[in-house]
Amino acid sequence: MSDKLIAVIVAVAFGIMLLTHGDGASMTATEWSIDRGSSPDTVRLKLVRRSPGSRSESTFGTFPLKDLEGLTREQMKAVRSAVRFQIARDAGKLECEGTFVLGVGQGKYNFTPNPAFRAELEKLGYDSPGDEQLYSLVLHNVGLDLVREFGPAGPGRPSIHELIALRDRGVSLEMARQMRELGGDLSLRDLVRLRDHGVDEGYLRGLREAGYEMTAGDMVKLHDHGVGPEMVRGLKEFRFSAEDLVKLRDHGVSPEYVRELVEAGIEPSADHLVKLRQHGVPVELVYQARKSGYA
Repeated sequence: MSDKLIAVIVAVAFGIMLLTHGDGASMTATEWSIDRGSSPDTVRLKLVRRSPGSRSESTFGTFPLKDLEGLTREQMKAVRSAVRFQIARDAGKLECEGTFVLGVGQGKYNFTPNPAFRAELEKLGYDSPGDEQLYSLVLHNVGLDLVREFGPAGPGRPSIHELIALRDRGVSLEMARQMRELGGDLSLRDLVRLRDHGVDEGYLRGLREAGYEMTAGDMVKLHDHGVGPEMVRGLKEFRFSAEDLVKLRDHGVSPEYVRELVEAGIEPSADHLVKLRQHGVPVELVYQARKSGYA
């Protein structure tokens, strides 16, 4: 079947769907549409909310197919298939109904907030969230487990908005726990900052195995300057600060060069080591100078 023929079939099918669901002006508040995701186990979901006389709001996201309870890959592949499915989260659920045509679906949905979730947030010290905030928590999959991970609301504790920001960075509850375990008592703001700079669990594990305990700022600085766990491990015995490690890395000073110079009698000072490296001083010259009586 040619691409042109498929396009015609899809266009006709969606024309039928519009007749089935009514025209655009009659749709009151909410619409969904889905096409294939980047992998067989995901879908790309678009949610649109319209209010009479106001602009529409659209939300896009990639969801695991298993999170769309009631929707199967077979229904999506059908020439035409009526579907009903839901996305259930701690904060509420989205109940969707519509039609799929050749892998592309659309329809309407309703959002039902969960009053028990609202009550639990209040117990933890948070202000009672409105329906709009609960809707955002459903979309970003912020559940009670993630809220409880950072403790009750209070000084230094994250707001609901900050929890949403963390999930936007792709940090799951398990990932947050691993990063806090590996990187120390990291705050939510620390986790957001680390993720923004590409610091992941593997990098934190490497630093921990190298015997370093650093602040989030130090870890970001090291990562941004390309200081890997291997270099940190290679210089562990000299207990350089994060600033010194960055200085050595920026000037091409390797752990091997440092070790050889120290064995030759050079003081393990980052400034001294960088100066020698900048001037191309070989280790052999240091040994010769020592033999010649130079301090």
